[in-house]
Amino acid sequence: MLDDDGDTVEVQVAVIDAEFRPSHEEFDGRVSGTKAVAGDRDSVEATEDDDGNPDYVHGTPVAALLGGQEFGISGNARMELIAAADDHGTVFSGYVRDGVAHAVDEGARVINASLGDQWSTWDYEETVEQIQEVTYEKPQEDGESETIEVGTAAVFAAGNDGNNLSKDDVTEDGEGEYINPDDFEYLGEVWDQILIAGGSHDWKKHASSNYPGQDEEIQDRFLVAPFTARSATNTDDDAEGMFRGTSFASPRIAGMVTGIIAQWPHLDASEATGRLLETASQESELYEENDCGPNEDLNCGYYYLGQGHADFEAALEPKGDVVQPAGEQVEDDESHDVQESYASWSHAFGNGFQADEELFDGAVAFDELGRDYRVDLSGHHAGGFALDTHVRQRLETHLGNASVAGDESIEIAEGVSMAARYTDSGELLTGRFDMEFDDTRMSAFGFQGGEENPMETVLEGADTAMLSSTTPQFTHSLDDVAGVAAEVGLTDTFSISAEYWSGRSDEDPAERMLSEDTVGLSDYGVDRQDVALHMQATDDLRLSLGQGMLREDNGMLGSRGYGALNLGDEHELHVTSFGAEYAVSDRLSVTGQYEYGQGRMDGGAGMIRSIDNLRTEQATLGVAWDGDDHQVALMANQPMRVTGGEIEASVPVGRTVDGEVVREDRTASIGTDGRQTDIELGYSFMPDRDSRFNANLLYMDQPNHDPNASGEWAGAVTYAVRF
Repeated sequence: MLDDDGDTVEVQVAVIDAEFRPSHEEFDGRVSGTKAVAGDRDSVEATEDDDGNPDYVHGTPVAALLGGQEFGISGNARMELIAAADDHGTVFSGYVRDGVAHAVDEGARVINASLGDQWSTWDYEETVEQIQEVTYEKPQEDGESETIEVGTAAVFAAGNDGNNLSKDDVTEDGEGEYINPDDFEYLGEVWDQILIAGGSHDWKKHASSNYPGQDEEIQDRFLVAPFTARSATNTDDDAEGMFRGTSFASPRIAGMVTGIIAQWPHLDASEATGRLLETASQESELYEENDCGPNEDLNCGYYYLGQGHADFEAALEPKGDVVQPAGEQVEDDESHDVQESYASWSHAFGNGFQADEELFDGAVAFDELGRDYRVDLSGHHAGGFALDTHVRQRLETHLGNASVAGDESIEIAEGVSMAARYTDSGELLTGRFDMEFDDTRMSAFGFQGGEENPMETVLEGADTAMLSSTTPQFTHSLDDVAGVAAEVGLTDTFSISAEYWSGRSDEDPAERMLSEDTVGLSDYGVDRQDVALHMQATDDLRLSLGQGMLREDNGMLGSRGYGALNLGDEHELHVTSFGAEYAVSDRLSVTGQYEYGQGRMDGGAGMIRSIDNLRTEQATLGVAWDGDDHQVALMANQPMRVTGGEIEASVPVGRTVDGEVVREDRTASIGTDGRQTDIELGYSFMPDRDSRFNANLLYMDQPNHDPNASGEWAGAVTYAVRF
């Protein structure tokens, strides 16, 4: 969560200690105020001896390690420096409690107390209530503010006696400092807001640092940081020195808590401290040993280091899956896992998605704690249609189409016929069944995905297998397609036709981008229906004008989207088509088709909310010559492409403190810049019924509708013999 300038927010913290030198350059711009709470003392600065040297040095290096300019862990701390020692450097419990009260009054989200025995000092009803009731005020544009209860995180130094803090291991005479959570009357209510800071050296407990021992409640709230630190000192405004002790491990951990809250101020004290505990490093070899404790049967890592070394970077990493909520609240029940959010754009959209690259820039997702993270979605949406893969598939299909079997037409009865195309192995590629009576023709047809629709009129009279495809390329991902068609003569000049086909696919190119354990991918389905009016202008010229609708489920022009990049459940494209067929002679025919589509997509609950004014076009021109044994076909084909449209997106860019998702509405134009044109020459020679020779040469200009792409050539020569 960032402020209006894109920076992390400042966090009010408090350092309760003996003395401070507020004028030290480390504190420049970092101190919100000072307060002396010990007796009649009115200054937080240390008293000096006869030589002008401070009587004691402690609070200044502690505060500098938490939020100082150079030594501080967190650059977002606004520190209240609270002196709780009298003129002799003595800290009394009452002074500390007064310091807590003042810190809470100032709204401190974090309190660092690098002092002596803290437990009896803080175990008071009033003190516990105070650190529970701290709130965070989020300013609003109208001058008001929204309030959220977050509590205060307290970080205590473990002490430097080298003692076990678990009571059961204390000597009979009571020697040693220890903690007994069972004896707490009130402090247990805020135990999940407290961290205990021990000192480490070379991934082990420092010899002088107190340690948690066998009590699991103490282990659960115990972290370690380096026992030795360089920091500011109060002998001068730029003085610094080396310091040793858990007093200087504690502010480092407090600074980490501050840094977490600075980025996500909606986190309460329990969540912020808990994240440090969950992500603590346990690389120490002590965690591999299990012979510690009174009975030598406890894990040594937990026994000496608690949860481990505080790891700030790890604590900033997301907890659990990073998701985008579908609604307006971060904790909406429906959300989209970013790792499973992909869009695979079809060939119609050109070489990848052509929307503005900044459309999804700055998008965020949220972890289990509601923390927002910038996510890079550039690798999550791309063209799912590789041209080389397509050409290879067409070549493989061509080997089957160019077989000796070719098209087989059978006249079953008068006016009843069947045509089919098989591979040499007998697999059916395409087929149609026709019945004609009077002025009516009825057909049933089907084809495999990647094959030509047998009802296409371009090169209908030619038996030459072609590499280029006039059927929209998104049908290549379908398993099988089946349909029906009918044409009825109205007069000698005019007739009307209707056609419907449908196909489904369980497989999608985007699955290559998803993890192997992804489940629940929706099926892709296409239905198309067309009505056309035909005019036999002359004996040799037939003109057609059609209107159709392409309806898709879980996709758009063959594109597929999932999760936060889903494309909605249904899409419709309304198509207007023009066609002409001209018989130049008994052997030579020319055919042309042009289609213009216009539609709109209503997106799902992801970022893509709609695509308005979507426009498409495709065109084909074919010339076929059919001899007795020789056939020649020339075809110029411009596959379907998106010529324009506007994509509307609602992009989450952050959150408010009360959990509302901050979204930006964005618009980008889409459409291919180029226009792929396939020009193909095909030749077929069948010297007898058991052999066939085919040759094809295909040139693709601006492949994938990319104006900067170099033209590509493809060719195939086949010779098939049937035994």
